[in-house]
Amino acid sequence: MIIWGSGGGVCIAGDAGTRDCPVCQSAQRFDLTVSYRYAHIWYAFSWVTSRRYQAVCSRCHNGVALTKQEFQSRVSKDPIPVMRRRGWLLIPALVGLVIVVGAVQERRQGDDVAASIAAPHAGDVYFADLSKLVKGFDQSPAYGALKLVSADGNMLTFMAAKTAYNKKRSVESDVRSGKAGTDDYYDRDEPMTLSTDQLRQLQSNHVIYDVNHGADTPVAGTTSNAAGGPTTASASSTGHGGPSLAADYSRAVMQAVQTNWIRPDNTPASSCKVRVTQQPGGHITGIDIESDCPYDEAGKRSVVNAVRRADPLPYQGYEKAFQSTIVITFASMADASQP
Repeated sequence: MIIWGSGGGVCIAGDAGTRDCPVCQSAQRFDLTVSYRYAHIWYAFSWVTSRRYQAVCSRCHNGVALTKQEFQSRVSKDPIPVMRRRGWLLIPALVGLVIVVGAVQERRQGDDVAASIAAPHAGDVYFADLSKLVKGFDQSPAYGALKLVSADGNMLTFMAAKTAYNKKRSVESDVRSGKAGTDDYYDRDEPMTLSTDQLRQLQSNHVIYDVNHGADTPVAGTTSNAAGGPTTASASSTGHGGPSLAADYSRAVMQAVQTNWIRPDNTPASSCKVRVTQQPGGHITGIDIESDCPYDEAGKRSVVNAVRRADPLPYQGYEKAFQSTIVITFASMADASQP
């Protein structure tokens, strides 16, 4: 409910000097005063609606009207409290703050979604407008959950929630409460398969707008193609040259580099990504550390040297999973090269 109303007040602005008071019939000291009225919303958001200027006798409190020009010529500062005069400015300030916070939140959500598409994990739950993806939802928008089940190369398989809402906070509540963590919450009879490119397009069109990371295992390795796009690999899929081979190849590269990493004692626990280019046979042709690597110079040299010592990288038996560009993430001796 909006609370609005009005009020008034009187402020003494200074000494108006001594003059003859017609009521007291003697010389008296007079004060400069301004009487005002104001309107407000919720008491805090206020603005002045009228003013009356006077020179008021300090004894009998009867006043003599002054013009605005006469009053301002004797007063250097507006005596009315600033929150009474300018409280309304809080309204656009709060609106601006809400817009900024919303933009920051939207950017964070976008970064989370992009990172999850690049390195998907089974159990990740994406927030999406299901009316743009699934038949059977008459309302639009229909905000609901998409749970990532598995991956086959660049194709990711999802289950869509059976229930959707017209407000985002409703599906977010389902996810936070754990309700969306059970398979019964989803339509298992009609799984949905989307490519990573399709997911990026859906994010760009604001169909997918956020993600909640599940506690399951990663379904993607850290290999990427020459154009820099991610190459997913399912740890559970099988098939000659399929996701299983890609996952095995990723693990083999990780192990080869990890065993050659001599980690400096002061290396932080944060991860550092290194982009490696190679030729068939596993011969390394380039090593580039990502710009956001938090390691110092000694730490960066250690990861570069680890890759060099692993040259040539595993190749025989992984020919069909080979990629000319791979990204390796250094984290710790027990956790090196994990996505």
